[in-house]
Amino acid sequence: FLRGEIMKRIYILLVLLLLSACCWAQKSGRITYRVFSLNLMPDHSYEAVLDFDAKHSIFAGAPYTGEPKTNALEQKVEGSSERSTIKRRLTRRHGEAYVVTEAEDVVVSYEVLLRRDGLHGYITTEPVREIEWELVGSTCKFANLEAKGAKCSFRGRNYFAWYVPKIAVGFGLWKFNGLPGLILDVHEIDGVFAFRFDGIELDDKHAMPEVIFPKTAEKISIKDYAFYRDRM
Repeated sequence: FLRGEIMKRIYILLVLLLLSACCWAQKSGRITYRVFSLNLMPDHSYEAVLDFDAKHSIFAGAPYTGEPKTNALEQKVEGSSERSTIKRRLTRRHGEAYVVTEAEDVVVSYEVLLRRDGLHGYITTEPVREIEWELVGSTCKFANLEAKGAKCSFRGRNYFAWYVPKIAVGFGLWKFNGLPGLILDVHEIDGVFAFRFDGIELDDKHAMPEVIFPKTAEKISIKDYAFYRDRM
């Protein structure tokens, strides 16, 4: 009887280990987020999703369709009888965010700028794994997934991120990538931006959506985009 009970427990343990291994072997799925920014007043936030598999990821604002929604409003301000000025204001549609990350290649994203001659849509490219992360000892749970902490300085801002080592893909929301596990949640330490985890669906047969960039957008390097943005 004792031998039979021991064998039964060993069998149950092996089954649990096998199920656990199958679960963590999943390297594809979808994460949903709520994105917060002080720049989004009065709405303050928008929904976003990250579709990922072992090879690439697609981060998109929920309202994104591939058709530009952002526009520019012009207001003529009369001055003296000899001159007047034109004021332009960019009205960005919240959630018009789109970033595609390839595991061993580049990060490609859709950006919009208001320049002197009008509104311009750009498709920018930049290298992956550009961010220098510092791993920290903090841990947290998201939907029963154990996450570890990391921090970085990126484009002049300091961020804290949570990632899951057992889901071994280095993708994450927006342009964050390069950690030893799937990135679930990121917030700026100074409190301006936050990408908050809202849910996850893991599926080893997850169907990645088609990559769709606006047809009217111009392809440029991230250095050229930064040049135009600095002079906006």
